Amino acid sequence: MKLSEAIEKYVIHKQATGFRHASARSRFLRFSRYLGDADLADVTTDDVTTYLGSPLSGLATWHDNYLRLRRFFDYWVIQGEMEHLGMPPRPVRRRPTTRPYVYRTAEIQRLLRATVQCQAGANCLVDAETLRMYLIVLYATGITTCELLDLQNADVDLDGKTISVFNRRYLRRRELPIGVDLRNLLGEFARGRPTAPKGSGALFADKTGKPIQSWQVTHCFSRLRRIAEVGSRDPTIQQPRVSDLRTTFAVHRIQAWMRSGDDLNRMLPALASYMGHVGLGAIDKYLDLTPEGFAGPLAILSSQQGGGPWRNTEIALPVRSTSDHAQ
Repeated sequence: MKLSEAIEKYVIHKQATGFRHASARSRFLRFSRYLGDADLADVTTDDVTTYLGSPLSGLATWHDNYLRLRRFFDYWVIQGEMEHLGMPPRPVRRRPTTRPYVYRTAEIQRLLRATVQCQAGANCLVDAETLRMYLIVLYATGITTCELLDLQNADVDLDGKTISVFNRRYLRRRELPIGVDLRNLLGEFARGRPTAPKGSGALFADKTGKPIQSWQVTHCFSRLRRIAEVGSRDPTIQQPRVSDLRTTFAVHRIQAWMRSGDDLNRMLPALASYMGHVGLGAIDKYLDLTPEGFAGPLAILSSQQGGGPWRNTEIALPVRSTSDHAQ
């Protein structure tokens, strides 16, 4: 059996069991072309090793292709179409150490202003106002991108000024209070969508009425970031992500509380609960991202310092000028 034929039969089998496998098919066919559509039984470990070692493949792509090919070969071994094929050893996959990006207020404003230009194309299924409102809610509430896309119209109580958020990971729902400004913006957003059935359907839908998918947001935001000139032009540097707006929400809140002299022993646990974190230690990562001027006082509050999280300790806050703004 030729490799291309084996690929088509395998993809049909996977699709019949509920998998889409559209992108996997293109990956398999690329492997087939690389080997010149050899016979399935003639594929060797060296063939797989050479293909996976392409200089154009990053580590994540290497692991993805490795797992796909291993399942593919295992299937045909069980079917009796080939002998067991020893896969090459896998390199150690280290956990990424990407540092979240904290947006400046001016950068957020540029992103919001650029949504019209970003979504002006006739082929854009997500309109500019929907993308803009998505970014506003994400930054104003600090909920996760998954929680945001799962929001239904019925989850927003404009009169009560609350949003009901469902967390997939912990399978629980929490009610979040929102400010008047966000309530008004959500009200204007809802009134601007006359085709959306009241009290039902996804809060963030595309022009066809279907719920927006995460890949659409990622694609739109990548284009938006370039138009707004946010991030680095160096392609080798980790670029700001849309999910970093959640981190920015937390960091900006902590900065504002410290400048106004609020009691962080009370506010930080409330922030953890509001953002859906289980355990107070989750807030430490946001403390690490605050400006250096706050590093000393926040180190006292860190739950990693012993003596219990956010102890009742008198803290001397750094002196800030009135011209300071969120970084």
